[in-house]
Amino acid sequence: FFKQKTAYEIVDCDWSSDVCSSDLIADDSTFNHSLNVALICNIFADWLNLSEDDKKLITACGLFHDVGKLLIPDAILKKPGRLTKDEFDIIKTHPVKGYQLLQKNKLDPHIQYAALMHHEKCDGSGYPIGLKGNQIDWCAQIVTIADIYEAMTAKRVYRGPISPFKVINMFEEDGLKKYNPKYLLTFLEHVVNSYMNCKVRLSNGEEGDIVFINKVRLSKPMVKTKNNFIDLSKQTDINIDSIL
Repeated sequence: FFKQKTAYEIVDCDWSSDVCSSDLIADDSTFNHSLNVALICNIFADWLNLSEDDKKLITACGLFHDVGKLLIPDAILKKPGRLTKDEFDIIKTHPVKGYQLLQKNKLDPHIQYAALMHHEKCDGSGYPIGLKGNQIDWCAQIVTIADIYEAMTAKRVYRGPISPFKVINMFEEDGLKKYNPKYLLTFLEHVVNSYMNCKVRLSNGEEGDIVFINKVRLSKPMVKTKNNFIDLSKQTDINIDSIL
């Protein structure tokens, strides 16, 4: 449901072409992920009723949030198997590397902070600093949600895409502690509503259409199958496996 645009159109800033061409495009997977996060942030901004200036800003934050990964060795970044602890520790340096790179390019401080803080969590469980709540830049709080949603619903070298409703369930289970509820609830409600009337495959093998959104449990809508209505909020052993 995210409309297609180019990196330059969604950011609409002169500096985007220089940084994109010299850095992001150097790695296809990083560029694709960053562009998708930017697109999500662009739509997310409308859901939050942000101004046009803030919409361009948050879109740019999404585009450049992972730029530090370009300074991580490809052997680690593209490893198909599970990372070792030492390899993961190296991956975890990308927020600081990205922040330093964006500082050199003298970009808006919010864009720099989004790169630095997009793995921070409101309960202090994130990295690289362990910031809490309002210590985390507001743009970074928005980018974090978009980043996680895109990363989990997209195909990766080590796994296939995860169902959006499984990701939404994950956010429901621990999201209000780790993410700003003002941003998270707005995001989840709009994402779920976008799948209304979509055809899905359930974990029991049946297929059907989403016909009702359960606002108390967004990840568990009602699905109309060929012969039945299944309320997933009551039949908790059944989940949405995929969108068809």
